Amino acid sequence: FCFNSKLKSIEIPANVTYIGNHAFGSCDYLETVTFPMNSKLTHIGNNAFVCLSITSIKLPETLETIGQSAFSWNLNLQSIEIPKNITSIEDQTFMGCYNLEDINFPESLKSIGISAFSNCNSLKKAEIPDSVEYIGDHAFYECLSLTSMKLPKNLIRIQDQTFDNC
Repeated sequence: FCFNSKLKSIEIPANVTYIGNHAFGSCDYLETVTFPMNSKLTHIGNNAFVCLSITSIKLPETLETIGQSAFSWNLNLQSIEIPKNITSIEDQTFMGCYNLEDINFPESLKSIGISAFSNCNSLKKAEIPDSVEYIGDHAFYECLSLTSMKLPKNLIRIQDQTFDNC
């Protein structure tokens, strides 16, 4: 489906466990991605949903991994709830989601990768759970609206320029 300019909505069937790299990447007019309540999805690949027109997405609770740049450059994305089984937000996962205002992090989260939320210009606050030990380079770079940040008690390492130009 990559680069499909006619695709506007898609419902992922319940039995799908794996969405590969670039599966729906650059489907510029894709506005709605839905997962059924009984979804068995465990993996979303790198760039799987890059450059879409979605405003929000409810990921299934069965999800265990989200690949690098999986949702980057979704300019209309406003909110995302990270499922409870996710332990790492990979590099550039939500980079360039200019309108992202709200993120709900799971208590299971251990690390936030390089540029994971860079250029999320509308992000106003981030309450990172105490389980997080590592925040990568540029993780919140140029989050221009960021006014409130709760850092976790168990944080061991904050990499270079994590909050540069905020």
